[in-house]
Amino acid sequence: MAKQDKSLDVVIIGAGLAGLLAARVLREKHNVKVYERSTTPIEVGAAINVGPNGVRILETLGFDRSRAGSLPVGATKVFTKEGHLQLDEENSYVEKYAADGIKSIVRPHVVGDAALQTARPSALPAFLFTLALDDIKAALEIAKNIKLWQLRDQEPLPTYVRGRAVSIGDAAHVMTPHQGQGGTQAVEDAEGFRLFLQKGVTSEHVPELLKGFETVCRPRASQIQNNTRKAKNKRTAEEVYRFEKINWTYGGIMEELKAVKETSGMRRCK
Repeated sequence: MAKQDKSLDVVIIGAGLAGLLAARVLREKHNVKVYERSTTPIEVGAAINVGPNGVRILETLGFDRSRAGSLPVGATKVFTKEGHLQLDEENSYVEKYAADGIKSIVRPHVVGDAALQTARPSALPAFLFTLALDDIKAALEIAKNIKLWQLRDQEPLPTYVRGRAVSIGDAAHVMTPHQGQGGTQAVEDAEGFRLFLQKGVTSEHVPELLKGFETVCRPRASQIQNNTRKAKNKRTAEEVYRFEKINWTYGGIMEELKAVKETSGMRRCK
């Protein structure tokens, strides 16, 4: 008789885009708890661009464009003018996902000393408005809450995984918005947990599955981080879409992991 599937107990730290989408994926089969330390919504760049690689994933999760009020991008124009939470790695939870963003408290537990290089301002000052000058003045006069939106950047991390814990979203790969891929990479991270929906998955499989997750997701996100830096140096439409083939043609965790294994097999045969 085949062994009956048993649900895993999963803890997700952070109720941002990556954390909530990861919960949405994993709850198809497992027991998931999400913890968020903030009691009020905090916006660090409220608008989001979702590329085709993200839209395809979201639609498999029931995303409804009409309900979301999303708008397709018809054209791009550029105008220029001169509580404390303590984690025990050996506790009863078989998986822990750190999705607690730029100021992640879990990242140091996963990547060690590499976490000392925190997400830093990108040194790219800019004042960006979509209003005419007179409208800007009028808006500033009545504004009650003016926020500073700092663009954050960070060197790619050497690992996202430690034991049964993994960092995802901004906790793993902070990037500037010059390709509109930051949020979409969080979507890809969440989709990567489809690995845990496979038949027969038990707690013993967790480390190996996380290894497979990292094999695909970390090199890809690191490449997009570096490409985004290149895109900021020359802010033209051509530069923004220079890496669109890499960004937009992602096939999902199962397809990409299969391709990695096939490539590795070909190398071993040579």
